[in-house]
Amino acid sequence: MDAMAARGAEADAVFARYFRARRYAGAKDRRFIQDLVYRILRRLGEIDARLEACALATSARNRVLFAAMAETGMPDPGWFGGPHGLPSPDAEELARLARAARLPADSLPAHARLAIPPRAWPGLTRRFGDRLAEEAVGWDRQAAVDLRAIESRLSRDQLLARLVEAGLDAVRTPWAPTGVRLAERVARGRLRGILDRVAIAQDEGSQIAAHLAAVRPGMRVVELGAGGGGKTAALADALRGRGRVVALDVDPRRLRRARRRLEALGLADLVDWTVLPAAPEDAARRLVSWQGAADRVLVDAPCTGSGTWRRHPDRKWRWCGAALGELQRRQQEMLSGALALAAPHADARVIYVTCSLLPEENEDILGAVLNRHRDWRLEDCRDLLRALGWQRIPETAALVPQALQLTPARHGTDGLFVAVLARKL
Repeated sequence: MDAMAARGAEADAVFARYFRARRYAGAKDRRFIQDLVYRILRRLGEIDARLEACALATSARNRVLFAAMAETGMPDPGWFGGPHGLPSPDAEELARLARAARLPADSLPAHARLAIPPRAWPGLTRRFGDRLAEEAVGWDRQAAVDLRAIESRLSRDQLLARLVEAGLDAVRTPWAPTGVRLAERVARGRLRGILDRVAIAQDEGSQIAAHLAAVRPGMRVVELGAGGGGKTAALADALRGRGRVVALDVDPRRLRRARRRLEALGLADLVDWTVLPAAPEDAARRLVSWQGAADRVLVDAPCTGSGTWRRHPDRKWRWCGAALGELQRRQQEMLSGALALAAPHADARVIYVTCSLLPEENEDILGAVLNRHRDWRLEDCRDLLRALGWQRIPETAALVPQALQLTPARHGTDGLFVAVLARKL
């Protein structure tokens, strides 16, 4: 945990390095360590506040000891001594740890009680108000495993039947008509063969975002920030073999992985893959050839990732608040640039997507861009979903009713924000 905070490394990468250097740790020990660390990361703000209140250092050792005592009353004696054990706590340390565990929750600052980084507090209170406490519960739950049927290969019900035949407990997702949710996490190897060329692992929130693009066969679609290729696959699938997706990203490694993913699905031939220069001025020059050419432009903007805290709780604590201003500048540039790529006809749409719950990255960005581009307006996501034939429309947590803000507590998805922009008639 100290390494994650100090170097800003993703938890998965830290675990990989840690266990490579400790080959003696068996599978059971590895799972126990990972589960313990993730439980601590989910509540890190609260744990640190309790430790500080009892004059204990917020070190990885004390966090682990606190978590053990909070759950079992005393740490396991087997954790101490030997070549790989922790130094044993003395009586004073144990007394302070026990006192920290007994502190009443209402004695802690509100942001610590809900395990929310202080720098995210203003934005989240602006969005959720009195509902913030119930929304925060969603970040402590483990994310479900959602799959998206590749509809050009098979229907959602056919995918569901395959999974049930394989002995897996699966149900339809509540919103997206392409989604199936597994009741429990399944080893990737067990899904191999079941999902080849017919489905991808994709959170239902991302599926909803792709549906709101309302891509039809024959369209030309530009995706800014293709990332891992999940939405690229959904957009290409919607073309049903006619049309093109132009997938753009500044990271060539991400694009290579995305391309391999779509090759496995048999969709890569519908996609043009282009690496954008990192410098905004150079990227703008590269985009000139697509100006005014796209029926749909999907902007998957870089963001703080606050909507994925349930999957990546370490991101709450690795995020540097000073970086928000730079992210906002990039988000505005990408959305403004996307408007220039949209074709001049009335049916052209620009879809702005983030995996953030912060209005600073969502509604504030839309307001700034629309204030400069007064010939554009927000489409109502509820009307768009009704036009697609949806019977159930997710309730939005957005500050503007036309946009869709999903939340883990309210919708069981990642915290995605989606806004659809159209030209004024």
